Amino acid sequence: MNDFELIPQDYIFYEEGKYSFHANEIKVGKFSCKVILVLSCTALSSIILPEVNDFTLDKSFKSTEYFESKSFISYLESRPNRDSVENQLSKIKSYPEDWWSKYDADKPESNVFDNVKNILDFNSNDKLLEDVEVLPKRNATILLEWDNASFMCSLNIGEKEFSYSILPNNSNPLTGLHSIDDREEIAIFYHRLESFINV
Repeated sequence: MNDFELIPQDYIFYEEGKYSFHANEIKVGKFSCKVILVLSCTALSSIILPEVNDFTLDKSFKSTEYFESKSFISYLESRPNRDSVENQLSKIKSYPEDWWSKYDADKPESNVFDNVKNILDFNSNDKLLEDVEVLPKRNATILLEWDNASFMCSLNIGEKEFSYSILPNNSNPLTGLHSIDDREEIAIFYHRLESFINV
């Protein structure tokens, strides 16, 4: 199955207490010119990196520097948007097997869910995750969507690659498809996203 194919059946929704599947035609229409891509990574947060200047990053940092930093501790103390994303992710992970088979969908492997969290760890600005919607795709990937007044963004999470499309109003889309291990490109994604959000 082509991971990058956007069709109505790609979007799978679950209403608590019953099974439900919707084509989500509105979203498909709004995102007709964006690229739905596949994302996965094992990266840490961009806050441990030096300032991003022309997307040039120092790749020599250590992961422990981030987790021991005051900014990371502060982030953990106040992250309602991150918590909302994780709650949505947990619900998707808890869907029973017959729900996935009912819609002929492949359930993401455990490492895909881990990859989502790792990507989220790479961001220290909780504002960037405001109103993010988490959706399962039929090809066993997880889709994160932003629908902001000034832009739209899709971030798809798989096992080996991460990819995204940011569609600013009245502008060309910014897209990327990269290896799961490319921490620099993950930092670039957040840097690009932040440039469209008033934070």
